[in-house]
Amino acid sequence: MKLIITVLLLTGMVVFNPAANSLEKSLDLTLGLEHTDNSEKTKIGEISDTEQKIGVDFGLAHDGQLLDVDIDYRTVRNSYNNDTQEDNTEVDGALNVEYQPIEGSLFLRLDSITRNVVNDKTALDVADNRQNRTITTFAPEWLLRPTPADQLSLAVNYTDIRYEEADLNSDRSGATVKWLRQRSNVDNISAQISYFDVSTEVAELDYKYHQAFLSYAAILSRLDYSISLGYNETKRDAVDDVSGGFVDVELNYKNGPSTWSLALGRALTDSSQGDSNGGSSEFSNYQSTNSGFDIYETTTLQASWGSDSLCPSCTVKVSLSYQDEDYDALDNDSEEVSVNVSFGYELSRSTRLSLGASYSDMSFVGEANTRDDYNTAFVNFRLSRQLTRNFAMDLFARGEERDSESLSIQSGSYDELIGGISLKYTFF
Repeated sequence: MKLIITVLLLTGMVVFNPAANSLEKSLDLTLGLEHTDNSEKTKIGEISDTEQKIGVDFGLAHDGQLLDVDIDYRTVRNSYNNDTQEDNTEVDGALNVEYQPIEGSLFLRLDSITRNVVNDKTALDVADNRQNRTITTFAPEWLLRPTPADQLSLAVNYTDIRYEEADLNSDRSGATVKWLRQRSNVDNISAQISYFDVSTEVAELDYKYHQAFLSYAAILSRLDYSISLGYNETKRDAVDDVSGGFVDVELNYKNGPSTWSLALGRALTDSSQGDSNGGSSEFSNYQSTNSGFDIYETTTLQASWGSDSLCPSCTVKVSLSYQDEDYDALDNDSEEVSVNVSFGYELSRSTRLSLGASYSDMSFVGEANTRDDYNTAFVNFRLSRQLTRNFAMDLFARGEERDSESLSIQSGSYDELIGGISLKYTFF
């Protein structure tokens, strides 16, 4: 950790040096009010409340010959007039630093991602069921080029995962060896082997992770895709090994004004790492679960279509996702299917109308499962207006509905209607 802090401080000294070039920065302040008719998300005894939001967005990018820096963070402080929920601070953002002590051969990379995630997917999405998770990785990499078409790299990795409250902190250290061959100007093949030693807050849960896979990638005029197939396994002293196939497929196809995307994945992970803070809230907000540490296999499928051909000033996007989690020991197995539709229309150069709807079906499939399945539906409306060069305003409304057979206040059905306004000032 001291090494990571040292690299970050050195990066700051270089980036904020008056002589630094290619430096881009941004700073926004947002003030917002949201009124809800059911702040506690209950079926009976609804209580209305007004939520005050103060948000700060900060971005910084530096593109140099030996140093690249990209920082993008958003922090929001939420407070409730009637104390129906606990005041809280949400943090979402990422920091990516790459420094080349030896240009083109030795790379020092520092990546840190913070997400505000849901703790328990069975419970309601309220302030008490959310917390910030930060995943920080420091990875020196040595790159060799035996031939003009071949690259051989060795990377040493250290990753630290920290939760704001949950006892799911962990760290993992290991190494990755990768060989890549450029077959032509548009495609390449590669092979990768990785090993990680994972340490948790309970020594009996520590494990070793092995991964190996082959990849093929191509970038064509309309189509780009990558296919990775392999094997991964975990080994622990006290319990049986867990193993399975590793799959990572991505495809993007562009045909005129339309874009099609497909992503398929399967891998082993654990309750601390989850999706490595990489999941998109467009498909699911449930990025973690706070019901104990376990290793599980996750299978994901995401497909989307977007187009701006319906009219000269509008865009539409439709997405479908499927996620399956198969736990080794805990009874947390689940399946989620969701559909999202969004529509945007430029009323003028300074005014935009956005409409959206989504539906999600969550099922718990463990043999000893006692949790109730549920589905949720969202509809939202937003009108954005750029008032001046530095000042913008949003008016928005959304409806939420959850249907569950559970009689628990923490996981039951509810209806909620929310409306509000936000004002944003851009300093630079």
